[in-house]
Amino acid sequence: MTATLALLRIELRLLGRDTTAWGTAIALPLLLGAVWFADLPPMGDGVGTAIVFQVVGLLVMTLHTVGTMSLVNRREQLVLKRWRSSEASTTGVLIGTIGVPAGLVVVQAAVLSVITMLAHGQAPASSTMLLVGVLSGVVTIGAVTFVVASFTRSSDHALITTFPVVALLMGGAVWAMMRPFDPLDWPVLAIPGGASVQLLRLGWDGPTQAGAGAAAWLGDAAASLGATALISLVATAAAVRVFRWEPRA
Repeated sequence: MTATLALLRIELRLLGRDTTAWGTAIALPLLLGAVWFADLPPMGDGVGTAIVFQVVGLLVMTLHTVGTMSLVNRREQLVLKRWRSSEASTTGVLIGTIGVPAGLVVVQAAVLSVITMLAHGQAPASSTMLLVGVLSGVVTIGAVTFVVASFTRSSDHALITTFPVVALLMGGAVWAMMRPFDPLDWPVLAIPGGASVQLLRLGWDGPTQAGAGAAAWLGDAAASLGATALISLVATAAAVRVFRWEPRA
């Protein structure tokens, strides 16, 4: 744990020195979040939909794009190889590398969501479920990021390899928000990050079942949580098989 925390501090410093990564991780997501805050999306519940798009924007830019760039850069610089030979475990090395953009997603999502809700005078049905939605997205997109980084030769190439996931997640979010909420909407749940959108919608609107007890919340969240676990496990298993610790030829 101590080694992992040390790697997180090092990664934070390295990220701070990379102007492109810092702008992509901080400035651009906050700018887009401000746009959605000022001009609420026309579909769905305006405020709830804005929060969904803010979180999705953070997942694709701060976590997926910057996370892929960080993994590839550290591999090119042989940093991952050196860290892997240190006292830190393999899991600790990976958490240390991707943990900073993942943490930024959670912090920025909280800031944007609170500002949006206060400004429009609306509150979610469950802040806890909103947090679960954010964390489920971090887990899913974090796992997918390792897979994408496995096939990315350089940081410049990352702009190409990350695009399919960015397009799929952003397009999937728009598509999902145009459909009536259904906790068993399997086409939406099959999209990486789609389950997170469903959980965020559940957190804002509340359960579809009568009553608001724990059973109602769990019943509506079960399929999304299961989809998150399944996609994350599949992506993690794939990354374990194909991830390269040394620069790709």
